Amino acid sequence: MTDEQLREHRRQFLLTHAYHPAKDFPKEFAEIEKLLKAAHAIIADDDLRYELGEIVYGYRHRMQKPDYASMLARCELQLGQTADFLDRIVDDLCKVDHMHASLLMDVVASVP
Repeated sequence: MTDEQLREHRRQFLLTHAYHPAKDFPKEFAEIEKLLKAAHAIIADDDLRYELGEIVYGYRHRMQKPDYASMLARCELQLGQTADFLDRIVDDLCKVDHMHASLLMDVVASVP
């Protein structure tokens, strides 16, 4: 099977067996459909159910993991520590070799 065929097989499986927003959260799903109709949005029912399913059911799955919130908090902390560490490196580099620091900043600025 190609990657595209596997994705489509997964999509069909989820639409058939897992993603049933009209049954699982009927009030919210009805409101979403009403908003789409008011905006004259054209989207196939399967596409809507699949996209909502990827968001809602994926979120629900992540939130049920007991360590999810602590993992996010740990990642945020580590990102903050990394940013502080990089700031200190650049500060130290400026003290040692201003030209090298300018070159480093030019390289960093050119990275998308």
